[in-house]
Amino acid sequence: MAKCASPKWTGCMKRSHARHASVLCVAVALVACHGTDQAQQATPPPLAPRDLRADQQHAKEAQQIYDDRGNLLPSTTLVAGIVLPRGMQPEYTFEHEFYFRSNATLAQLQTYFGPRLLTGQVDRAGRGVVTYVNAQPKDTTKKAYVSVRIGPAPGNAKQSQVLIRETPMMPVKRPSEAESRKQLETALKYAD
Repeated sequence: MAKCASPKWTGCMKRSHARHASVLCVAVALVACHGTDQAQQATPPPLAPRDLRADQQHAKEAQQIYDDRGNLLPSTTLVAGIVLPRGMQPEYTFEHEFYFRSNATLAQLQTYFGPRLLTGQVDRAGRGVVTYVNAQPKDTTKKAYVSVRIGPAPGNAKQSQVLIRETPMMPVKRPSEAESRKQLETALKYAD
């Protein structure tokens, strides 16, 4: 401790303590203010309460298979260029052949697939079986043809079966320019 020049030793110490205390208070206040800024920056804004009704409604809509008019809704599943309807359960898969089961009626499946396929041939057979032959899916730019057969599921009259058979396009081999010239010369030679 430093000696005080004043004869009142205790009074000098009180003043010294008072100065130290005031400096300490200012320092604490500055640190507190600075710390508050950092705390405010680091603290994220309070979260709004979750709307549980909206979450439940969204989950219900995701599980919904039919719209309000009883039509099948599209799923996120794409097979051979066709967006499948919701509620289709995979049954078998072979190379370029996909079998699915559904609880939807034949009429509902035909209403779903019909507008999504471009074809000039629709075959109808007994028991409500419909086949879209060599159709091109509208949902994709994939250059492949598919045949889609919709009929009753074997062994279960309450379910339907959908067979999608993909016919991949064969790559077209174009002749080279030299081959094309040779074919043209040959054709012109025999034309004379």
